[in-house]
Amino acid sequence: MSHNSVVKCPHCGYFQSEYLDEGIIVLHWRCPGCGALVEPEEGDCCVYCSHGSEKCLQAQRAAGLDLSTLGDGAPAPEK
Repeated sequence: MSHNSVVKCPHCGYFQSEYLDEGIIVLHWRCPGCGALVEPEEGDCCVYCSHGSEKCLQAQRAAGLDLSTLGDGAPAPEK
């Protein structure tokens, strides 16, 4: 699971590496290049999922990259 994502502004192309904090959903990102307020695209939960090189940690888990911590943080049951 990646804890860093490079966010790219859809308006000017400026990009910046951002640290993905546990449990944080970023709904707005102010582009340092052009000042635009970047928001998630329809259907995405956050800016990282729409405009980042890596999706947010919650989406990475949901995609099966770390199934051991889904839900309440308890380990996944043995099959």
